[in-house]
Amino acid sequence: MSGQGDAPVPGIHFVYSDDNAPLQNKYESSLDALLHDRGYTKEILFRDSTAQLGVTRYPEYPLVVLNSDDYFVILEGRIYGRDKTAVHNDLVALAGYLFSNDNRVISRIREWLFDHDGDFLILARQKQTGRWAFLNDALGRLPVYSCRKKGLHYLSREIRFIADQLDSLNLDRMAIAQHLLFGFPLGVRTVICNVERVPPATLLSWGDSTEGPEQYTIHEFNFEDKRSAQPVRTTAEELVSLFTDACRGRTDADRQSVLSLSGGLDSRSVAAGLLRAGCPFQAVTFEDILGRTAPEVDGAREVAGRLNIGWNLVHLRAPTGRDIQQILRVKSGLIQTTMAFDVPYMQEIENLFGRAITYFSGDGGDQLMPSLQPARRFRSTSDLAKFIINRFHILPPDMVSDLMGLSASEITTHLESVMESYPEETSNQKLVHFMIYELGIRWLFEGEDRNRCCFWSCTPFYSLPFFQMAMQCPDEQKKHHHLYREFLQQLSPEAAAVTDAKRGVPITSPAYRRKTMLISLAARYPRLLRKLQGILQTPATYPVTSPIVRCLRRQVTQCPAIGDYFHKPALEQLSEHPGQLSRDVFDNLFTVTTMIEHFCGSEDSLDHFADTDFI
Repeated sequence: MSGQGDAPVPGIHFVYSDDNAPLQNKYESSLDALLHDRGYTKEILFRDSTAQLGVTRYPEYPLVVLNSDDYFVILEGRIYGRDKTAVHNDLVALAGYLFSNDNRVISRIREWLFDHDGDFLILARQKQTGRWAFLNDALGRLPVYSCRKKGLHYLSREIRFIADQLDSLNLDRMAIAQHLLFGFPLGVRTVICNVERVPPATLLSWGDSTEGPEQYTIHEFNFEDKRSAQPVRTTAEELVSLFTDACRGRTDADRQSVLSLSGGLDSRSVAAGLLRAGCPFQAVTFEDILGRTAPEVDGAREVAGRLNIGWNLVHLRAPTGRDIQQILRVKSGLIQTTMAFDVPYMQEIENLFGRAITYFSGDGGDQLMPSLQPARRFRSTSDLAKFIINRFHILPPDMVSDLMGLSASEITTHLESVMESYPEETSNQKLVHFMIYELGIRWLFEGEDRNRCCFWSCTPFYSLPFFQMAMQCPDEQKKHHHLYREFLQQLSPEAAAVTDAKRGVPITSPAYRRKTMLISLAARYPRLLRKLQGILQTPATYPVTSPIVRCLRRQVTQCPAIGDYFHKPALEQLSEHPGQLSRDVFDNLFTVTTMIEHFCGSEDSLDHFADTDFI
């Protein structure tokens, strides 16, 4: 197995001087700091007095370097459904648009984006002028971060690279509060001041101005745009066709396809789509050491049996402190400690199949196929903000206020300002935008990106043509999983008939509709729903002696920077009485304290628990 230590996110790292500011001499040392995995290498792709471009990656990670007479172009990631010659021709055509002075250039770039389904980002240089341009795909599938400071602009797939380049580092208090509240910062914010997550479909252009890169939003989805109503069966037929094409386009003759199969609806849809497309693949399912995934394992086993596909069950060891270090460091705290099981899971997949694979997941199915509309109306953005906080919060908002010294109104007001920037006019569709752009693009894509540290990862649900149509379907057709049921039955009646591990009955059962109706009704009142859940099921908590609690207490004692951002007495009280918080909530708190220690501390408290099992 090649993967060892803290495998970084592979990808590009770019620095540009836009006002003759001298490029720093620690560029290569910052790249070296990302080479913890012995399978990774660094490569300097371009360097002159104004720009430096390098890449860190393992050999199997997809990267295309095009060097024509007029342009130097880097494609990171994959454009699906096109051969190498077509991709090269497409990149040359795009480069012509990127450096055109034609006033129709934005519309042409938009047309190009929507004609290319993929998970990618592109960085290009026009040789004659020395100008540079960056473009990412319409959904921002590969997270990338940006910062401008002292005449230098940084663009990188790794926040750690940018942090290492900066002379001083300040963390964003509001971003930390949002991380505590939701598990991630909102909008373009990251936990580091002045470092932003680049939005999807963004064009950056350097060389025309000394005021920094020019930035354009090529496209932002407006989820009020809906198709005309047609029979659900017809809609499902079209979605099945697009989904099958997406599955086929994402396979590669040079890579084995491996599907992470659970007992839910989304991954079995991918299994059915791959079969329908005639694409061979292997399925793999994990069983955790405590047996909590038993229903998922049972469902996956039955799906694999009914579809007659190769299935591998891996038994995971307990995650250790070292695994938690890796899951936190690799995405700089953008993935919670609850995902530490993913480290041994990825290791087991690599042991079975190697790195030259395409790893499929069902990510996105739960967002695109059901209705995201609650069974209620919102009178204003303020009303919607309160609903979102009540429904999606991890740490209770009053506790976030106590810990951060920020008032609840400050946090709510910022959430309102983020939602006011959305293109939708109605509050209900702004909620959909929040769930797709924040819960999906800002949060889910980070977790999926972690898998790319080991091998290429994708999901057909975020194929651009499928995404567009799925999100334009009338909400009425999606209610109570009506469209999803028809879609899955057309894909595979055998897969549809297997019990959904999440609901306890098959999606074809009348009981499934009744359950989704009850869930939809309860979701109208998230505060009441949380209380009922607490009464019906006592949440698991950590004992005072557990490793994660002891590690948090060490952080509070040993890392002064935590006191710069937290109200220390409130944090100490929680560390002494962890039973006040469920495990998931405590994990999120610990994720944030570890992130602060990682960026601002002189030691890593997890080093003292590296070989300790965290269960």
